Amino acid sequence: MQPKLTLPDAKRIIRGTIGSAFARAQQKYHTKIFALVGMSNHVQLLAQTKGKNLSKFMGYVKARIAETINLLTGKRGPLWSRRYDAQAVLDAEASSDRLAYCLDNPVDARLVDTPDSWPGLNLAFGMGETDEIEFEYLDRSEWHKSGRPDKLDGFFRTATLKLSPLAQLKGMERSIACQSIRSWLGRRKETRDNGRVLGIEGILDTAIDSRPRNPNRSRRPYAFGSKDNKSKYYHSISILYQAYSEASEKFRAGQYEVTFPDGMYRPVISIAS
Repeated sequence: MQPKLTLPDAKRIIRGTIGSAFARAQQKYHTKIFALVGMSNHVQLLAQTKGKNLSKFMGYVKARIAETINLLTGKRGPLWSRRYDAQAVLDAEASSDRLAYCLDNPVDARLVDTPDSWPGLNLAFGMGETDEIEFEYLDRSEWHKSGRPDKLDGFFRTATLKLSPLAQLKGMERSIACQSIRSWLGRRKETRDNGRVLGIEGILDTAIDSRPRNPNRSRRPYAFGSKDNKSKYYHSISILYQAYSEASEKFRAGQYEVTFPDGMYRPVISIAS
């Protein structure tokens, strides 16, 4: 039930795998994307959405990427090792730091010498020739509806990813915004290993199912910002979870009309049969 790919077809699909997934999800869930970096085994994203849309947005993206990777490799089943990890960015200084962190990721991982030399996606507003990038993808739904023909040319579609400027960059000329972002890069140089980078050839020679040798399993901060902003954020979260806990107890007790906090789902109720 999957299309048989020629080498040119496969190359067309590979080029747009990550970008088209995010572009389609952005259009579907009205998400602002400030930075997007496709690494060898994960994706770095700085984005803004509303309420429950973050989980829906990420679920859509991960499903589209998994479907495409499985088509290209012949694999079946899940692709991702775990769910996405979301961390709040609370103020302008933190947002500039996180954007730089995303763009610096290939360098900090000792894969390449500069962000510009990373062969995968490394996108942020003002950093490229345009802030609206088109990606190509194969519309398999239409291919199925059309009787699954051998030739796929008529089933390639384009989706446009739109990059948004951070609040502190709004109104700037693109060239000035680019200069500002570049001034934020490289702040973690003192923490890097000074050894040789893996390089493009080494990256391409690495097996697709390889895993980091010494992954960082330290606890994430789950919020970035000033000490005062983080304190306020954690306090608001504690109030939110208390309200959710109280609503959940009422819901499980049969009060099905109870209102849950914005952005939170009702708990699952198991019914014996």
